[in-house]
Amino acid sequence: MMIACSDNVCSYGALVSRDRRLLTIDKVAERLGLTPRSVRDKIKRGQIPALQLGGKRNAIRVDEGELEAWLYRGGM
Repeated sequence: MMIACSDNVCSYGALVSRDRRLLTIDKVAERLGLTPRSVRDKIKRGQIPALQLGGKRNAIRVDEGELEAWLYRGGM
């Protein structure tokens, strides 16, 4: 997955390594067996860690490693 970054920094100041895998809300929903709406709700409540790329209306992505760590800590 390609994301536009310069000097490894994306909007909102999130540091991004070149090999970081960012998942769409649909992919996260598929992995967790939830609907995309449920995933968005959990992100809004701060239950699932996520990055917002750009302004309020732009793409939301979930770092795969952070999602795995969240699940390991009992996130569901």
